[in-house]
Amino acid sequence: MLHHLKDAKLLRLTFFNVTSELHSELYFGPRNERFGTVRSLAAGAETYNRYKELGGKVSVELDVWFLCSKQFEIQSRVIRHPRRKCSSDNQTDTWIAIYTPSIVQRLNNAAPGANLSSNDVFNLMTLCAFESVATESISDWCRLFDEDEWKAFEYEMDLDKYYGTGYGQPLGPVEGIGYINELIARLTSSPVNDTTQTNSTLDRSPVTFPLDRTIYADFSHDNQLIAIYTAMGLFKQPRALDPTNSDVDSTNRTWITSQLVPFSARMVIEKIQCGIGSSRQDEDEDYLRILVNDAVQSLDFCAGVSKEGICRVSEFVESQSYATNGGNGDWQKCFEVREYTAIMKYIVIHPRIG
Repeated sequence: MLHHLKDAKLLRLTFFNVTSELHSELYFGPRNERFGTVRSLAAGAETYNRYKELGGKVSVELDVWFLCSKQFEIQSRVIRHPRRKCSSDNQTDTWIAIYTPSIVQRLNNAAPGANLSSNDVFNLMTLCAFESVATESISDWCRLFDEDEWKAFEYEMDLDKYYGTGYGQPLGPVEGIGYINELIARLTSSPVNDTTQTNSTLDRSPVTFPLDRTIYADFSHDNQLIAIYTAMGLFKQPRALDPTNSDVDSTNRTWITSQLVPFSARMVIEKIQCGIGSSRQDEDEDYLRILVNDAVQSLDFCAGVSKEGICRVSEFVESQSYATNGGNGDWQKCFEVREYTAIMKYIVIHPRIG
């Protein structure tokens, strides 16, 4: 059985002759349907050719797992704990204030009267990616910035994801546990055991949530992929990312957004049978390995994992206690209604509060 989770974005712009530091993010929008159609088609064809033998003639299209942010709103009746989904703005704003002033000065000197701000610089750097993909040729905006400036911009993206739904967000990983519990159900051919984000009505039905398929494909958003990675235990860092210094642990850091959620990011879970051990029992057991953007993950959190990243399904399930225990209380924290009156009053006075 193969489980394929894909992010609805494009692969990295490898078809352009640009430096590897150009790893910004592009999103589909109602007026940008053509963004990335070529790259998305190519990525889909590559996956199909690799796993097409596993598929059958019957495909069931489901809308099982709600977008997590919408589910939060539904469950809480728009009443949220003040810590719920604190944004990563504090960390990214800190880093923007460090790396953009010299850029702001350079651009304003070159264009008197422009009065560009740090936020303008950030938007111009993202415009490089948008225009490049829209025109399928390198944008002139990209040449406005040098390699070191693109590296600094990339680190801003790292901070955004780390403190958005990653390990730096106390209530970030809990947003990924519903998906993991559905994954466990498919891996073990057992009913979904989850009381958080999943739709229990659909998950209880073998029609809308079948457990006998050889291949599954789910689609999500990069923020949810990050939450799933962290809930599962992938890409743990020795220490939190420093919003004031991109060089801390830079040689050992594996939290690089362009590698975790590039355009058309995908996580593949392969369920396999192989004779890793010497006993008959080992040969009959189910194993799995996980690939993130074609890179096999070490799965250090899984007991008995091999050097090839192959782990017993039973050990993997055992390692996912955070998900199977409903987030160890973190899910409930998302909807605590402390100081409700004061919160609502503050929201009325400051409607943009995060």
